[in-house]
Order: sequence, then C-alpha cells, then structure tokens
Amino acid sequence: MRRWSASAFLLTLAAACATAAVETIPIPDLPPQARLALCGDSITEQMLYTRYVEYVLLASAGRSDVQVFQFGWAGENADQFAVRVRRGDLDALDPTVVTMLYGANDVGGMDWQPWMETMWRGRCSQLVAAVAQRYPATAGRIVICGPTVFETPDGGEARGDAALERLRGINRELAGQNKAGFADVRRRMQETRAAAGTGCRIAGRDGVHPGPEGHLAIASEILRALGWNGEVGSIDIDMAGEVRASAGHQVLSSAPGRARLASSRWPFCWERGTPDAVPLQGIRTALPYDRELNRLILRVSGLRSAQADVTWSGRVLRFSAVELREGVNLARAFADTPFDSLAAEAMRRIAERQLLERDAIKRAGSPLAEAKAWTAEDLQRRAVIASAIARALVPVEHELSVVPVP
Repeated sequence: MRRWSASAFLLTLAAACATAAVETIPIPDLPPQARLALCGDSITEQMLYTRYVEYVLLASAGRSDVQVFQFGWAGENADQFAVRVRRGDLDALDPTVVTMLYGANDVGGMDWQPWMETMWRGRCSQLVAAVAQRYPATAGRIVICGPTVFETPDGGEARGDAALERLRGINRELAGQNKAGFADVRRRMQETRAAAGTGCRIAGRDGVHPGPEGHLAIASEILRALGWNGEVGSIDIDMAGEVRASAGHQVLSSAPGRARLASSRWPFCWERGTPDAVPLQGIRTALPYDRELNRLILRVSGLRSAQADVTWSGRVLRFSAVELREGVNLARAFADTPFDSLAAEAMRRIAERQLLERDAIKRAGSPLAEAKAWTAEDLQRRAVIASAIARALVPVEHELSVVPVP
C-alpha cells in the first residue's frame, strides 16, 4: 500500500474540494411573520454575515414581516450553545427559523482524530433536538451551516482545516437525516478563494475570522438555504412607450425609452462608500452573488439600432440591442445606484440593533452561566431601532432612459 504524507493528503483534499460542488439545501419556505435566529460563535458575533442576511431579507426580498435576531457568542462551541438553548437565551425571540454556524471551536485547530466524529455527531444532533424541543415552530426550518475554513498566511489550509472538512460532510449528512436545511458555506468560501486567486484571504487576516468578503460568501449560502432566489425585480421598457415592472417597483411615469419608478425592493449595494467596499469589490467577479442572488433586470424591446445608451443614477453605459433584449442586471452593471446612500444607512441601523442584542444576551457573563432575562428596557430599545430600520426602507425614486445609438 502506498503511504501518503500529511502534506500530500492535504494537497489532494484541497484539490478535491476545489472541484466539489456547493450542496446547499433550502428549507421548504420562510413562513409569514418569520422570526429568524442567526446563531454561532465569534464569526457570528462579528455581525457581518448577519447584517447582510437581514438587509437582503428586508430590502431585497421585501420581507418586512421577518424579524431577525443575532445570537453570536465568541468562543462558543455547539455543546455550549445547546446549554444556552435549554436555558432560554432565544426566548425573547421565540424563533420559528434557526441557523447554526459552529465547528471552529469544536475542533479547536486540531488535526482530525477518529473520536471527533462521535463527538460532532453527538453535539450536532443534540443541538438540533434541543432547538426543536424548546421551539416547536422551528420543525423543518432549522439550517445547519458550514463550517467555514482555516487558512495559513499564504492562503493555504491551516491546521484544523482538514477536520473542518470532515465536519462539513457530517453536517450535510445530518441535515438530511433531520429534515433540516444545509448552508454549504465552506464550499462557497473555497470556490470563491479559488476563483479569486492569489491574495484572496477568504478567512480573514488571522485565517479564522473572515473579513467582509468571506462573510458575504457565508451570507450567500444562508440566504439560499432560507429560499432567497435573487429576484430583486425586473423593468421592461418598450421603445414605443409602454413600461412594466415587477412587484416592489411602481411605474410613476413613462415615455418612449424613458421610465420613472419608485422601488421598495433594493439591490445589495456592496457597501459602497464604506470601508467594506474595497474587500467586497475584490471578490465581486469570483463570487457569483450578483448573477445568482442580486438581480434587478432591465429589458428593452423595440430597439431599431444595434446599440443603445442607458442612463441610470447619473451614469451612462452602452449595451447592445441583444443584451438589452435578453436583460441587463442593473445591480451588476452600474458602479453606482440610486439606492447606495439609503442602503448604507439601513446597514448601519441593522448593525446598531444587532449590537444591542449581543450586549443584552452577554450580560449572562458566559455561555454556561445562568441566563439573564431581557429587560423591558432592552425590548423597548430594540423596538425603537427596529422601527427606525423599517422607516429607512422607503421606496426609492429613480429614472431610466434608453437612447438608441445611430
């Protein structure tokens, strides 16, 4: 029998992962008046993917009926979270949907050992059972995530990453056995890193805690698992003068090649004008987010020229008649959108409310300490910020013009 060195094994494993497909499994639906709990360790407590998920559900999907809580706790493992579930940390929300992103602290950066399989199967199964028992409305709507990836400074697999790969396979199996959803964030992060090439640190500066680009990869798979199909909206302009728009986009006025609209469903704006914009733009071609989960489509019919100039948000781009007939994704094509400033404000408000949630939960001192109940003041402060978020998500008026190029 041929003996393989540890490095050869890791190289072979990395090559296999680079070609493996993402296997996210969505839950049946995100029900009306859903109460979504986003749970995990320090990666969740970074409050980046949680912010992106909430923004997309509220602003892009138009699900104003959904409430989102983030329940991240740095240093926590799946076993400790099960204790928090049983003591009632999530009672303030009484969730109907729960996502769980664990594994990094459960393997603790160690190489894979046979005992880890028994440990992880037990912890993960008990956690799913604990959530379902305490919150019966989550039946069929629990999403098992990940895990993520560990990286070395040069972007390779760090110690413990092979163990996370094994945990990922177990998670996928347990999701099927428990009729749960599965968010394949690990495969998405690996695919994004491979597509972005040298210099992409998908797991962040320390190789464990992702930056904005890694968190958007995580968010994308959680959103898929929650059933988000990426249809922000569509606008159809007939050069004879008729304009049609999908739900969430009202036609205020129209003329041949022109439309003025009010849109209550917004695209993801890639954190334009914030410090997160640079790392996010760095993976924009590597992560198929715009193509698959962020589509605001303009279609133009009746063009009598081979090309046309489209003006939107003060910018002019030229497209072929074929491109316009088949559909141009405005969210992808234009560097600036009419939604950017309001989207940044909504993100800021969401982050403010999630920070309040974290601080209220962590008054307990540790995941294993006695729970500290939410106070009336906590709930009031949360309600005030939640109302501010709702008020920020106003319809945005914008104009599109299509001018044929002779």
